[in-house]
Amino acid sequence: MCLLLTEAIRTYSSLENSIYEMEFNDEKILVKFESKNFYHLFGFQYLENLNKFLPDGSSKSIVDKALLFKSLKNNVLNGDITNSNYYKKIFTSRQFADLTGRLELARDLAYFMDTQISKNGYWKYVNDYSGIVTHIKWHLLIEFQPHRDNPKRYYLFLRKDEFSDFYIPISLFKTDKLNHNKQYSHKQKRKDIKSLIKKCDVL
Repeated sequence: MCLLLTEAIRTYSSLENSIYEMEFNDEKILVKFESKNFYHLFGFQYLENLNKFLPDGSSKSIVDKALLFKSLKNNVLNGDITNSNYYKKIFTSRQFADLTGRLELARDLAYFMDTQISKNGYWKYVNDYSGIVTHIKWHLLIEFQPHRDNPKRYYLFLRKDEFSDFYIPISLFKTDKLNHNKQYSHKQKRKDIKSLIKKCDVL
């Protein structure tokens, strides 16, 4: 798990300085990965050592998300993630072992975004799900390499940022025993991608 987290951090740090310009038939959008977004993508909201859990079942971070990522990234790039002050809190959280699927997908995120453009599925949220319960409030869904004969699904959910022109990542996971029958693209609007350009963030 230490190696997996290290690889996921390394991948996300490479995405942090990039903006993806996606052109569809009907619109063009910008996707931006920021340091604060990694927290939910990695599933850290489920770790008891990093959060306060509220009566309604939700969680509230007790750490600065941007500083957490900066600490982890700096130590990964310097060769040893265990030097981070947050390392012990993460690895001693009981739920950390449950994050394997998310971290595997986070590790491979740049591969899917950069090299599998035409093989991915892109969906715009247009209405409520039919029989699918989710608390994810998304506007665009990227389904990585969907295949009719493969029951597994790899999802990246994006939401339009209310303070900028960017779409930001809000959730990332593989399907598992709890949701393997859920197809989040069901009854949503499929979007055909024309081009994807990866740019360095100079904004």
